[in-house]
Amino acid sequence: MTVAIILAAGRGTRLGHHTRHLPKALVRVAGRSLLDWHLHALADCGITSVAVVGGYRCRQLARPGVELIEAPHWCESGPLASLVAARPAQRSSDFVVLYGDCPHHASNIRALLARRAD
Repeated sequence: MTVAIILAAGRGTRLGHHTRHLPKALVRVAGRSLLDWHLHALADCGITSVAVVGGYRCRQLARPGVELIEAPHWCESGPLASLVAARPAQRSSDFVVLYGDCPHHASNIRALLARRAD
């Protein structure tokens, strides 16, 4: 089973007032949040095991059926520290890592999954 880990801990200060009260993964584009774009694309690819690693206003990222992980030092670290915050069991199975502020179309994820390289 493939697990998706969405890294969404950052503050998003470059987005100004859009992230004053919500994480950047919840900024809306074309009617839905960046996070919801991810979740829809992953579901279209049959990936149902999803973990979101949050930091800034982490609890707002909670979604039914999605494991929410809080990166303990998100404001002092980068995306690799967020990946380390994901449970070891998730990192031991096949997984894909997505940046919370870079949504992908399902076709991109399918192409990635079709590759047999690390």
